[in-house]
Amino acid sequence: MKTNKLLLLLVTLGLTSCQTLTPSSSSISNSSASSIPSSSIISSSSSSSSTSSSSSSTSSSSTTSSSSTSTNPTNYVERGEFQEKNGEYISQKYNSLYVFKDGLDDGTLIVKLKIENKLTDNGIAINYSKENNVESYYFVGFDLTGKLFVRKVEGDKSTTLSTTDVECDTLNGVTLGIYKTKSKASIYVDNKYCTDFDFENNSANFGLLAGGKNTSYKLNSIVENQNYYLNSLENYSFANGSFKDNLVSVEGNSLALNKAQEFTSGTIQLTVNLAGIKSDSGIVFGLEDNGSSEFWEKGVSYYFYFVSIDGLAYLGKVANGAWQICSTSTLKGFNPSKDYDLKVIKKENVMYCFTDGELQFSYTDSRPLKGTKFGIRAGRKDVTFSSISINNRIIDSKPSEDLIIGHGEIENFEGIMTTSSEKNIALKKNGKLKDGTIKTTLLPGSSNDSGIIFRASAPEGEFYSNEEGLSYYWLYYTSTGTIGFSRFENGKEERLGGKFLPYGSLANKTYSVKIVMDGNDFYCYFDGRLSFHYHDETPLQGEGYGLKSEARNCMVLDFNTSDDHQKETNEYLIFGHSYTEYWSTYKEDLPYFEDINDIGIGASTTAHWVNQYADEVIAYEPRYGIYWNGINDISQGVAPANIATNIIDLLVKVKESLPEFEVVLLGTNRCPFAKNNRDKISQLNSLLKEKTAEYEFIHFVDTEFIYCDASGNELSSYFTDGLHPNHEGYLLAAGLIEAALGL
Repeated sequence: MKTNKLLLLLVTLGLTSCQTLTPSSSSISNSSASSIPSSSIISSSSSSSSTSSSSSSTSSSSTTSSSSTSTNPTNYVERGEFQEKNGEYISQKYNSLYVFKDGLDDGTLIVKLKIENKLTDNGIAINYSKENNVESYYFVGFDLTGKLFVRKVEGDKSTTLSTTDVECDTLNGVTLGIYKTKSKASIYVDNKYCTDFDFENNSANFGLLAGGKNTSYKLNSIVENQNYYLNSLENYSFANGSFKDNLVSVEGNSLALNKAQEFTSGTIQLTVNLAGIKSDSGIVFGLEDNGSSEFWEKGVSYYFYFVSIDGLAYLGKVANGAWQICSTSTLKGFNPSKDYDLKVIKKENVMYCFTDGELQFSYTDSRPLKGTKFGIRAGRKDVTFSSISINNRIIDSKPSEDLIIGHGEIENFEGIMTTSSEKNIALKKNGKLKDGTIKTTLLPGSSNDSGIIFRASAPEGEFYSNEEGLSYYWLYYTSTGTIGFSRFENGKEERLGGKFLPYGSLANKTYSVKIVMDGNDFYCYFDGRLSFHYHDETPLQGEGYGLKSEARNCMVLDFNTSDDHQKETNEYLIFGHSYTEYWSTYKEDLPYFEDINDIGIGASTTAHWVNQYADEVIAYEPRYGIYWNGINDISQGVAPANIATNIIDLLVKVKESLPEFEVVLLGTNRCPFAKNNRDKISQLNSLLKEKTAEYEFIHFVDTEFIYCDASGNELSSYFTDGLHPNHEGYLLAAGLIEAALGL
């Protein structure tokens, strides 16, 4: 929690009954201004001349200042009169307003009120301003019935925005908390959330507004740049483990729930730091407990959006002890020492999950949880949570205005084009591009065909697929979980190809899409990989581009276009199975290779590469390749002789298209996961050593024992999970690659 500047001021005021009310350099304002004359009675005679109307329905008319000054002091009485006594401000006249300048721009204000005259309205004025002798502010307070109200006041006009029934004792004291950002305020009464509202004009000024005499205000604290009720330890209960101040986990497997507020729909977000140690840590929401004060997973249900130990953005669901993986996405450049901003937007049974402002995936739950509790969960000690915030209102979508919709319904949700019906097609309004590059981000939403259309022409009026005059190319995520590429001409479809996706690919995951159009040639990149290169002798001539989806909740981020129509090339190219896909530090581990790219595909086999991906490798035009494959084939029972043939066939095919091509071929290594296949691994490496001797461009590196001890036993210390290498394991491989190329 940040330093409480105002509390320091109040402590100072309580030391003497005859102390100036102007904050020092360590209090609310840092500006230099005239101070109020030293006195325990402060009246509007110290402020600039003004005439204002009360927003209170029962208070008397406003008091006009008897004198004026050339400059308003930092804090001042706008009208009426206050007495300062033992750190409390007590109104001495009806309709009294004491203004604090530059006091609350973004953060939490906590005030304790005692209201003696209940026949008046008393509370706090926030976003106070005065121009041309006209006051504007929002009035948050209690009316004569004891209800909490929020009003917008502009001069003589007062508009009630909301009223809320609350249980409190305004006579003996009620704590009013206001959390304010640049455009929104949330209201708490006696540490319990009550309501919130939006505002248009923000100001740091706030005031104590008393409709009656003898209303007492004690300013307990100002907490800058955060919601005190969501970020203070005292507002949490521990369901498991424990936390210390500043919301830092004291031990592993710690779960804390917020006591001040509930979360149903809207936005919940926070910042988490793993303290340099990988752990499953993040947001808990939708929690419904079993009535017990202590629990972890058994007998309780909740959603958990977190940064995983494997560097994933991960949404899980706990349902009475059963764990379910809802969706995951790989965090690029995962670093457990950095801050990660996590955000979930929940709209009915759909959850949109963001990390560092980027949409990772959406998830639609056919059996959504009904719980309203939320909190934080840390997998290890020393995990820090901060900047927790909530918007409990459902965020409304609106029709996307920058699209020509041929069929279906497409809305703008959080600035993202989102389908809200089945069978949707739309073109970017005023978007024309024949040759050049289109970049966007696609979230398919469900296992239905969804993707990007380009070189499109369309008839007037409604159109979808089979209409005369409708033509386009379509790159899409298919209903079978692969990548598809089709050509439509006058509504007739020609399927041009399909590709296997990397292991872990899901419909609820986001994918980067890049399309390069160069005359007769089209280069289609899906999730950072060149998935299709298509040469069309009679290419379509349309200039439109947009989206086509057969699914609800398909999401497309803004299109970025350019006239650049150069395909991607790399001097060095890494390709193969998950060992290469998961090699996230390859640029650091291979510093000699400046122009390098990794197009590895998890779960792929040698057959996948020779039959589907040879053209992809060739299209990058690499001078040098690094190929690592074979363990998946071994695990699936493929004969070593067939594996070796597939590997050689792939590399020879690339060489025939790229005469200067050279490649480092890494053999298949032993690993704890494949202990039972040692003999087959040895056979494969022997065959590869023999076959590659015939080809000068292939530099074979026998890696069978690089992760073993002197006796050939697999060392788990080189692996993350018994199969995939850790960073130390990748460094060993990097050294062998450099040696093979004579670097």
